[in-house]
Amino acid sequence: MRLSNPPQAKAIWLFVTILFIVFLFVPLGKMLALSLNVGDGIGLDNYTAIASSDGFQQVMLNSFFRKVLLIVFSNKLD
Repeated sequence: MRLSNPPQAKAIWLFVTILFIVFLFVPLGKMLALSLNVGDGIGLDNYTAIASSDGFQQVMLNSFFRKVLLIVFSNKLD
């Protein structure tokens, strides 16, 4: 048995897909463009400043150790 989609259903799915693209990817692209914007042009200065901060490095280290502990203990429970 083959289900057939009426043209109205295809148009609705197309509309929903376009809305999804507009409301998800357009703000994401704008956010990426703004994050690359530095005083005199485009660069990665914002990202290097965050990655080199002590707080960020501590958060990454904590996340790594938590993941390792999670893997170790989840394997022991099986």
